[in-house]
Amino acid sequence: MSYLILQCGSVARGDSNSQSDIDFICIHEGSGIPICGLKKKYEDITFYSVETLLRMKCKGALFITHLDLDGQILDGDVQLRSVVSGFRPAKFHLQESIKASSRFLENLYWYPDSDFGKLWLFDVLYVFLRNIIYCHNALNHDYKFGFVDAIRAFGLNQEQEAILLQVREGKYLFRHDLGQQEPIHPPYVEMNNLERLVGLICGLPVILKNGGVTEWNGVWRQGYCGERMFERAIINREVPDNGFRELLKNHNYNRRSFTSEIKQRIAVAQQVHAADPLSAAPSASLQSIG
Repeated sequence: MSYLILQCGSVARGDSNSQSDIDFICIHEGSGIPICGLKKKYEDITFYSVETLLRMKCKGALFITHLDLDGQILDGDVQLRSVVSGFRPAKFHLQESIKASSRFLENLYWYPDSDFGKLWLFDVLYVFLRNIIYCHNALNHDYKFGFVDAIRAFGLNQEQEAILLQVREGKYLFRHDLGQQEPIHPPYVEMNNLERLVGLICGLPVILKNGGVTEWNGVWRQGYCGERMFERAIINREVPDNGFRELLKNHNYNRRSFTSEIKQRIAVAQQVHAADPLSAAPSASLQSIG
């Protein structure tokens, strides 16, 4: 049993702001690591086995480069750092990642008609647009993982940068919403301008419609994209939460159990819809999405 603790993200880079989280990564090998103790010591910690990281490298995950360039060693077996050292994704993998993110945003179409639904949209846009921007920059051998620096390297102007920073603010609000008693209002963004900017970054036409209903008859893609779409159905009050968003919040830690969890939830929702198509209409109380 061995493990290595890295501090990553904006705090490690030195470009954090008042909303920034302190991100910790635990690279581990073997069994018996003190998970509970590490979670108490490092509040926002994500666990990656060496086996998982090797699979990610085979798939060309730019995240490994992020760990290599930004990860600051805090504790543990320094030899485990060799798992991420020097890794740079192949051009093919970067291009495929850009295509996958762009297709997801092209097929997004709508977001739930509520303030919280718009915050969900901003969170999703931030995740996928950031990936496109980072991968595009990496194709030019520019590995900037600070959001503002990456935006500027991508070639966006000040007005476009301001829109993306508002999107990032919405992401902050969305991720800190759990447990809030007072309603949280999304930052103001002119949606037509946002729609055009998303399309520009994707290189595809993108529609961001306010309000819609999930098409349960469609084929669901397994993985992170499908999980975020199911989260949209929860926020749209079509299906109950029952702890799903908390699982998604700790996505990597719950990765092994998440695949079967989402399959079961989607199967149940599709069965309910098949029995009563009108059941897809929003009806549950806001209390149920917690």
